[in-house]
Amino acid sequence: MAGFLTHRALVLDEALPPRRRHSALRTCLTVFAPYRLRPTYHHLTLSARIPRDLTADPASLVRAVAELYEARLLWLAATDR
Repeated sequence: MAGFLTHRALVLDEALPPRRRHSALRTCLTVFAPYRLRPTYHHLTLSARIPRDLTADPASLVRAVAELYEARLLWLAATDR
């Protein structure tokens, strides 16, 4: 299984369809979900304003993965990994 950074790169790849990018975001959550999977996903959908129709705002996926990435960096620093 590829790691968090690999799937983060897929979310950021604007050449991919929004559905594929969304799937990569969900995979990021299987690697790092500070509130567990569903609560973290719910938090990201609200904070990044991810619409049901991903084509309406594909940048929301970038906002979501950016927030998740920042949280992961803080967690890694706190755990000295």
